[in-house]
Amino acid sequence: MVFYNRANEAGALLKPGDFDWNAIFAGGVRWFHSGGIFAALSETTAELIIEGMQAAKASGAVVSFDLNFREKLWKISGGQNRAVSVIARIVKNVMCSSATKRTCRRAGHSRPGGCREI
Repeated sequence: MVFYNRANEAGALLKPGDFDWNAIFAGGVRWFHSGGIFAALSETTAELIIEGMQAAKASGAVVSFDLNFREKLWKISGGQNRAVSVIARIVKNVMCSSATKRTCRRAGHSRPGGCREI
């Protein structure tokens, strides 16, 4: 059995606007990666991921995402319906992703991850 006790975790408190993406990407960052576990931590972490991905794409960086769907963790932050909605918004910004077919189905997506040409 896995328990997710992430109350007051520092990462869960992050929100859009907490990072100066222009300064970060001006330094030559070439790749931005995040994952489903971070997206599920709170109401704001998925929005932060999307903000970072959009900034990364604007700077020419590669954007990747590891779905890492954890149903018990999503239950804490809104459940399956929120997970499907949030992940759909995130993957619109992704160039390269990883997930198993089972994970994709559980997260509401029929197409497994993979890399497309970038």
